[in-house]
Amino acid sequence: MALASYSDLIAAIDTWSERAYEEAQKQEFIALFEADANLLLGSAFERKTSATIATDATGAGTLPSGCVRIESLTRSVTGSLPLKQIDWASLIQRNPYTDADEPSAFALKGTAIKLDTPTEDNFDAVYWSRLTGLSDSNTVNWLLTEAPNVYLFGCRAAQL
Repeated sequence: MALASYSDLIAAIDTWSERAYEEAQKQEFIALFEADANLLLGSAFERKTSATIATDATGAGTLPSGCVRIESLTRSVTGSLPLKQIDWASLIQRNPYTDADEPSAFALKGTAIKLDTPTEDNFDAVYWSRLTGLSDSNTVNWLLTEAPNVYLFGCRAAQL
């Protein structure tokens, strides 16, 4: 059996197990292995990737899953310049109601992102990400592609 996707891994957990597990238990085995993998791999295996971050009318948005740090954030409008990253305290001190048409800076707090000027739009983010977990909506990641055996045996270890 080839392990090329999330559904293949779910099926392999059943095949290699001596008992049947509920779907939620199999998802927990995968999540437990991925948590360990992120700890063991550390920053040496972070990957540079990109995503679109949508902000609301207050200029707030949510970071993509697995985001460790933002390399650049640019409004999804031709000719826009990358925004400058500042700390949260500096962002709060800025006046969000100035006459600025374009946001020029952003700050991060936990998984939240906030712009210095309230802007509802899409922003292109280039960021460093840790291992993104497998799920029904994310069926493949780089570790499953490169070392499917590690995933299977990691899930088997989580069953113990």
